[in-house]
Amino acid sequence: MIVSVCAGILTGSWTNYQLGHMVASTSDPPYTIIWPSIEMLGTSLLRTILGFCGVLATRAIAKSVSYAFVCALLGRDKNELRNSEDSLDNKNKIIVECSYKYFTYGLIGFNTTYVFPNVFELLLINRPTYYTEI
Repeated sequence: MIVSVCAGILTGSWTNYQLGHMVASTSDPPYTIIWPSIEMLGTSLLRTILGFCGVLATRAIAKSVSYAFVCALLGRDKNELRNSEDSLDNKNKIIVECSYKYFTYGLIGFNTTYVFPNVFELLLINRPTYYTEI
């Protein structure tokens, strides 16, 4: 899981960089400290709630789709495979379990670094310094 999340985070960050979102700060050091205000705390709480809901939705959708897709690639019934016993002899179940977990958690990492910040920017609740933190 760690490898898949890191791969998703790196892919999302690379996408941000390639699309020109990630840029160095235009101001020179020393940087001014932005003290939190009530508005910043409110948007931070809103981002946290929306991000958590987004992660849960991503996990549910990606798990379902990737499990069905890998089962279809192997030509196995997903319900039969899901209900089969957990053992080292059940190679198809091991392949499906590892594949869907890699895809699911990789997509969560990608959404966390690319999709969610762009959605927050559209909703006008983004953190102004997010894209300058290189």
